[in-house]
Amino acid sequence: MTVRHAKPAERLRLSAGISWLLVLTTAGAASAQVHAYGLAAKVNGVGISNETLERNFQEYLRENNVNLAAIRNPERVKGMRREALDLLIDQELAWQAAQREKVLATPAEVDEAVGAMRAQFKSEQAFASRLAIEGYTETSYREHLRRLVSARKYLDRVAENASKVSEEEVHAFYAANPEKFTMTEGSTQSIVSEDAAREQIRSYLQGVKGRDAVQAELSCLRSAAKIEVHLPL
Repeated sequence: MTVRHAKPAERLRLSAGISWLLVLTTAGAASAQVHAYGLAAKVNGVGISNETLERNFQEYLRENNVNLAAIRNPERVKGMRREALDLLIDQELAWQAAQREKVLATPAEVDEAVGAMRAQFKSEQAFASRLAIEGYTETSYREHLRRLVSARKYLDRVAENASKVSEEEVHAFYAANPEKFTMTEGSTQSIVSEDAAREQIRSYLQGVKGRDAVQAELSCLRSAAKIEVHLPL
């Protein structure tokens, strides 16, 4: 039996590409970008620039292997752009919640995130050049990562608090899904026992509960927030 599940807060993961991490602007960078490019949205008064949205949209296309030139339906492009903006809004909401709850990244966690990104470049100079292109100093980039890691840390805590799974839930899942526990080898079928499958079932249910809790939390944060979208999406 193989049950796959995604990490509950995977939408805020650290990826190998620098663009994915350059989506929550620092206060200084946001001010300059908004002045030059205008706002895509505001979240409780905090602006998300059009430049930030465009950068995130390009990363969204790369991650999903989408060739924009091959898309003939403009409504589909609008929908994907809105998904990219919604992700940015969720990230900003999670960062604001992390500040309220004081679930903030430690200096060591920020160091680890910076190190992971620096390792993607052949040299320190190449890394510094990329930061400069994106409008960051090393100090402002560290602050940017502190925000992103804090947001992820907050949602990870939400998922963890909701992911307790009882023995009754494990048994109910096993009983309700007999087809998932039948193995066929040649002409022989065998049944995977509940004891043998217990930990895998528990892990799967924890993932489901965690994901659901994160989505519920983000929906709650959205409902309580003042969100203004300035693009004709």
